[in-house]
Amino acid sequence: MGLPTGLRAVVLAAAMLLPFAATAAGQSVRGILSEAETEVPIELATVDAIAHSGEVVSSALTDVNGFFDLVLPGDGEYVVRATAFGYQTGRSEVIHIVDDGAQIVYVNLRPAPVEIEGLAVEARGDELSGGRASLTEQGFYERVLEGRGQFLLPGQIAASDAMFTAQLFDGMDHVLPNYSAAVWERSVRFIAATARGNCTPRIFVDGLRIGMLLGGGNYLSDIVPIDEVLAVEVFWG
Repeated sequence: MGLPTGLRAVVLAAAMLLPFAATAAGQSVRGILSEAETEVPIELATVDAIAHSGEVVSSALTDVNGFFDLVLPGDGEYVVRATAFGYQTGRSEVIHIVDDGAQIVYVNLRPAPVEIEGLAVEARGDELSGGRASLTEQGFYERVLEGRGQFLLPGQIAASDAMFTAQLFDGMDHVLPNYSAAVWERSVRFIAATARGNCTPRIFVDGLRIGMLLGGGNYLSDIVPIDEVLAVEVFWG
């Protein structure tokens, strides 16, 4: 039984337009944040500019028209990430900044379920408790109790500061993210998994191996956005 749409478990196994107001000259990203289907502007959402390293270099709140303006520190590659209560986290494509000027981007967010104690609100059928029940049925918590691998539980992921899925593996034993790549393009390897050195892990999402998708130029953070990750399991063999 797979997890509900939008809630996923990531498992690794060792392989042996509105006019824009003028601003002072400089580098910036401006845009509009709106709902994906209705295009209604989203007010008071948090919008961050994320650098190649994963550092948040600029943040802003959207206004009543969904407008935001992020001032950037210099040339480079950036991604705009938007979060708003009641919506799934969304992000832009990679933005290349060279010389002074402003880039214009449009970011859309989809509704997400909201859990409030004593009140159940559902959207698109993505109810979190159902996902946790599915993890139990698949033996995830049993393996956690037996200590058969390394695990990130739903609560740990919800409390994480990670902005992209690959960042969830930062600091995990024997797992080495590719820190030289942009944070949104990072891959992961197992450290000293074989006598010949590090190896590339097999990666499964909801029980399906996605290695071929990754080999096609896609990235883990694109295939499984972090707001869709329910649990992570890392094991050998």
